[in-house]
Amino acid sequence: MKGSTYKRCRCRGADGKEIGADCPRLHRKDGSWNPRHGTWYFQIELEPGPNGKRRKLRRGGFESEDDAEDAMDEAKEKEARGGNAQADELTGPYLDDWLKAHKGLRRTTRQLYEGHIRNYLKPHLGHIRLHRLRVKHLDAMFEAIDVENAVTVQANEDRRGLRAAGCCAGCLACR
Repeated sequence: MKGSTYKRCRCRGADGKEIGADCPRLHRKDGSWNPRHGTWYFQIELEPGPNGKRRKLRRGGFESEDDAEDAMDEAKEKEARGGNAQADELTGPYLDDWLKAHKGLRRTTRQLYEGHIRNYLKPHLGHIRLHRLRVKHLDAMFEAIDVENAVTVQANEDRRGLRAAGCCAGCLACR
């Protein structure tokens, strides 16, 4: 994984846009970095994502170049261990990308996965950042599914009971 560090600031030019790395105050007259202006950032070129697209990770706000390099090394290690160094990705879009990347699935398998993602995973987990997803979130999802299922089962039993009792000739509950 390639990576680099750089320094930039949040100063704005006359047009109101950030100057970033081109700020003249970032460097001293001798060309060295000004320690009192700007912060350090790192950028890493990650492995392509599940959709095959190029991924970059950028983080900033570090006091020194060494701090930025240490954070970059941690992100590289996390990515190498199979973790997701791009901490801002939501679970919902990740699941969509994952499904798109698995082109060799049989039609019925794809439909099953799409149904699970649409009906269970995205409604319960889609808003959670991928790096923050924990077992407690999965437990809460399964608990909510159990509650929804119990409500559905009870409604079906009530409807069947009314139909068997023949409460009326044509109400919606008896159809």
